[in-house]
Amino acid sequence: MHTSRHDTRVSSAVVLAMIAMLIPALITPSSAGPIDPPGGTIAPTGPNLIFPENLDTFPITIDTPGQYKLMGAVRFNGLAGSGSIVIDASDVTLDLNGFAIIQAGVTLGNGISFPASGSVERVVIRNGEIRDCNFGVIGDEDVLSQLVVENVGFHRIRAAAITAGDDAIVRDCEFYDTASFFSAIRVRDHAIIERCTIVDANQGAILVRRGCVVRDNVIRDSNLGIEGSDNAGANAYNRILDNTINNVVRGIDFGADNPLQLIYNNVVTDASNDAIDAASSDQPQASDSTNALPLSNFVE
Repeated sequence: MHTSRHDTRVSSAVVLAMIAMLIPALITPSSAGPIDPPGGTIAPTGPNLIFPENLDTFPITIDTPGQYKLMGAVRFNGLAGSGSIVIDASDVTLDLNGFAIIQAGVTLGNGISFPASGSVERVVIRNGEIRDCNFGVIGDEDVLSQLVVENVGFHRIRAAAITAGDDAIVRDCEFYDTASFFSAIRVRDHAIIERCTIVDANQGAILVRRGCVVRDNVIRDSNLGIEGSDNAGANAYNRILDNTINNVVRGIDFGADNPLQLIYNNVVTDASNDAIDAASSDQPQASDSTNALPLSNFVE
């Protein structure tokens, strides 16, 4: 059968017309979103920003979980016992963003505080400075747990720089001229305190209770270096490792009321009273199983 060139062109035109009819059926409305997006607030993907210069009154209260970032220095003149920032929520991260919280007046306000009752957990404070306050970061030990403070400088804190309950972590912080009435760092059980520098802690540097790890810290020119809480009870099992302590009245003090500590590889020099007092005697022997075990420490 002979097909003309004209017939071929007609057949091609018919095929193209059929394809054009099928294309709209292949592209359904569900394959593309609406041109105009629905109304409503778009949830932020970054931290909540805090601009202290826009605030007339203090404290700044954080009562919702989330991430927060300071966008300027906080200079406040608070009443005694109040804080410039109050954190009343769990699961909060506060980035000081290199800025300082400063008590500007003569009253004794606190830097960052927590409520006196209830329960607050999993709070992180990092990257800044707190100075000239009564307490630096203060939380009731029965309220505040799992606090993390890292890379924060504390300067001229009248009472304690940090007080917290169980499972706290304090790392890479600096403390200068603190603790006229309490130890610079006061924590309870299962805390980790590491890589901190503490200078001129007038009352004491570090106070722990049970199951804590205190390691790789530098403490000097202070009254008391590292001590155990009086209410720790038997079998406290703290681990005091690789700390350097210089020019103190007492270096490491757990005494007879706090047996069974591991005190290992610390350097204590220029202690005017006791370098390591881990039981009833100033220098207990490792063979005394009822007392702490000070092993491989250097005392001069």
